[in-house]
Amino acid sequence: MVGAFDLLAGRDLNHSNPLIHSPPSRFTYKVLFYSKSMFKTFLYFVDPIAFNVYNRQQLTMGRNTPTNVVYDAVYYNHGNAYNPVSGIFTAPSSGMYVFTWSSCVASRKIFDAEILVNGNRKGLGNCNNKDGSGIVNCANTVPLVLETGDKVNIRTLAANHLYGNGWSSFKGWRVYELMCQRKLK
Repeated sequence: MVGAFDLLAGRDLNHSNPLIHSPPSRFTYKVLFYSKSMFKTFLYFVDPIAFNVYNRQQLTMGRNTPTNVVYDAVYYNHGNAYNPVSGIFTAPSSGMYVFTWSSCVASRKIFDAEILVNGNRKGLGNCNNKDGSGIVNCANTVPLVLETGDKVNIRTLAANHLYGNGWSSFKGWRVYELMCQRKLK
């Protein structure tokens, strides 16, 4: 990176020329980088997208019947991209997102699950406690590049139990949103 940019003052730190006079909105910031090839890349971070949800009740399901997991209780849902009725997160914009889910399983139970994007597997989680005598907690994290409108959800592969009361959860957040990249004169 050749140049630097002061977000708060809205000016180039290497020169005194102002680049912007004020941020467009409360949650929007403009970051400008200079490269040796004279490309200027604009990254806009807009309203935060993040959710943290869990299931209220213990879930039981048919072990070999794939089931969409609906986390029905919401700690927070900034941007309202997660639907607690369907269990599906819909990407409001293109960008890099991170998703994580934790599964608390009783002894002699199993909760193997996958994370799907538009019905296609993008990650697996294994929480197999079928031979155990105590409770097991498993966690998985998957970074995903999503397009606007992509649907993300957790679905069981082989599962028959999942603790509720906040012990099992699903979380996600947008890391960044790339609005445009173009050569400027």
